[in-house]
Parts: sequence; structure tokens; C-alpha cells
Amino acid sequence: MDRRLGKPRRVINCGRALEGVHVRLRQKRAIPGDLLMKERDPNARRLELQAEGRGAGAHSTFVHPGPATGLRVLKVESNAPSRDICITVGAEQNIGAVVNVALDRIGERGGCGRITSGGFSRVQYHVMTRATEGVKPYVYGAPRLVDGESTLVVSSINIGHLSDGARILHCHGGFVDSSGHQHGGHIILTESVAGATGLQIRLTLFAAVDFVAGPDDETTFNLLAPVQLS
Repeated sequence: MDRRLGKPRRVINCGRALEGVHVRLRQKRAIPGDLLMKERDPNARRLELQAEGRGAGAHSTFVHPGPATGLRVLKVESNAPSRDICITVGAEQNIGAVVNVALDRIGERGGCGRITSGGFSRVQYHVMTRATEGVKPYVYGAPRLVDGESTLVVSSINIGHLSDGARILHCHGGFVDSSGHQHGGHIILTESVAGATGLQIRLTLFAAVDFVAGPDDETTFNLLAPVQLS
């Protein structure tokens, strides 16, 4: 019995074993109690945002610079089977490098998943900031770097490609650093390193569906869209 979680610890084996890739998933370890977010009055954060000129009631609105776009493709369907894999990234290994090696061996195109447990010893991430030049109202800010052991809170990963076939590892996540400060944003996996205990990633890969990034006239960003492959 894991007394921290109040229920038995489960060990899950999933996916086919990849040579050199560990496929054993362990349940996410609990975050120490002193790092958990404390309950607070939900109106307190709203008032803070208003004081900073952000959030509901702060009249912080914007319009995308391009012409309004028509309907976008939100999903495609395929009868081709998907494949679930589990990847363990060892301590002090580059996360993106390990994931790319595993995906190169498999060959499926698009996919999605998450980091299920573990932490980081180094994380590079971006958040959106208000633009000071150009046509976009918001842009990705300068990289933020957090060194030292951090604990994962939540994440999501999309596997896609650019129009030239180059792979995209698109990850959003939140984590808590060793001082208890919370961070979150667009995590650059190829610039981030697993912590002392490593981390586990679970992905579902599609044989006949990909996410392809292409220019969007309305937002002027490159957006990922699902594409059915022949």
C-alpha cells in the first residue's frame, strides 16, 4: 500500500518492447505536500489579473490580424489501427532525443500522449507574451530555463510534422521547481533533460493520420491540423 496515495501501487506493462527502450510504466509519484497548490478564493486571482490589466473584466481583448477563416478541419477518421507505446527516459538524458530515436524505429506518423510520471533536471519552455512589434498581438516569448530538480504536474504531447516532413514534438506542461514555484507553458523537449529518477512517456501513434503544421491566414501562426494519409 502506498500511504501517500491511499491506494495500492499498480505497475502497468503496455505496448511492444522497443530495443533499447524500456516499456514499463509506474504510477505517477505523489508531489510532496508542501509543493501542492493551496486552495484559495477563486476571486483573488481574478482581482490580481485585473490589477495587472489582464483577465476577465480587465478589457484585455485582441483581434487576430488576418481575415476571418472559414471552417477548419478538427478531426479525421481512419480504420487503420493505432499503436500504444511507453518510453522511459533515463536520468540526465535529453528527452526529445530519446523520443525521436523511439519514433524513428517505429515509423508511424502522427500521435498524441503525455508524460505520465517523473521529473526534470533542466527544463526550457516558452509562454505567450504581448508583442511589441509586428502584426501578431501575442508571440512566443524568450526561452525560460529552469535548472535543478523539478516535479511534473501535468503534460500533453502532440507528434506532428512540418510540410517538409520534419518532425514536431509539441508539448505543453506544468511543473513545480525545487523551491515550490509553479511553471507552465510550451516545453521544448529537445532542450529539456530528465531528472534523477527519469520520466515515463506514453504515446498513441497513428498509422494513417498525421498532424501537419501549415500557415493560418487569420492568426498568422503555423497551426497543426489532422490529415488523413493515403
